[in-house]
Amino acid sequence: MQGAASDIGGKGTLFAHLGAHKTGSTLLQSVFLAERPRLLSEGVAYIPFRDFRRGFTLRTPAWRSAPALPWAEMRAALDALLPPEPYRALLVSDETLLGHLRTDLGNSPHRLYEHCGEAVSFLKRTIGEERMTVFLFIRRLDDFIESAFLQRIRVGADVEFQDYVGGFDLGRLSWVPTVQEIAGALTGPEDAVVVYDHAWLRAAPGAVLADLFGRMGATPPPPEALSPGINLSYTEGQFRLVRRLNRVWPARLLRPGRNAVLHLIERSRGGGGRARFFDAATRWRLAERHRTDLAGIAALGGKITLAQAIAEPAA
Repeated sequence: MQGAASDIGGKGTLFAHLGAHKTGSTLLQSVFLAERPRLLSEGVAYIPFRDFRRGFTLRTPAWRSAPALPWAEMRAALDALLPPEPYRALLVSDETLLGHLRTDLGNSPHRLYEHCGEAVSFLKRTIGEERMTVFLFIRRLDDFIESAFLQRIRVGADVEFQDYVGGFDLGRLSWVPTVQEIAGALTGPEDAVVVYDHAWLRAAPGAVLADLFGRMGATPPPPEALSPGINLSYTEGQFRLVRRLNRVWPARLLRPGRNAVLHLIERSRGGGGRARFFDAATRWRLAERHRTDLAGIAALGGKITLAQAIAEPAA
């Protein structure tokens, strides 16, 4: 099928995998891309994430700042990405559609994303009245924030961890508002949000793929399709070396050479154990918060489903 975005509805559902950040999104996007021919043979068309990011996601800030939202332009942007082959469902994946992880949310320091509901609403409004299912992976907040901080360091930021987390209210920080905001943007009676725990990617990769692909009515790939390397982490020695690299070699200068040095550091063993930034008591509290979040999300009901088919992994 090729044509107006409203044609999606005649063929089924838009499935949108929206991360979140630091939850194995790149791995899942690689799986979707590798499975793209087979998905299409089963009626699910996957728009490669780089195409979707360039053609749709990166244009949302300009659309948001326009005096009136340019729906025709937004539909045309999505239309340009639709494949010519017939399909019954469309799959897109881009965690950056949620917006940047914010640590400066002012009067909402318990929230992780500022514009996630608005961005999902853009996508929902663009496809019209068609069914939409959002796949969202969440992660223990201590691991999530530490991994996001390391990503900032990796790309050259010179920031201290306490400054990075200073905008969060760690006493109230929770995934629940993000999940609720996304669900609130889905206005159709058959729309849905399906939430997965990031830990399941390592503990039960086959179950994750079976559940996710099964909801699309597609055959899942084998568990081996998910690499064991889930997310960025450094040893204490690697972290010190990358911080030193940032201070002597700014990321904006001779980027290929700097990246070569960075890769050498990341391939080295470094020294010490895994770099951690929260104290043990805070990590324990945030681990408990994660269990509370999972239970709270499961209890929300309505459009929101926690993927209960997957057994809870050991702590």
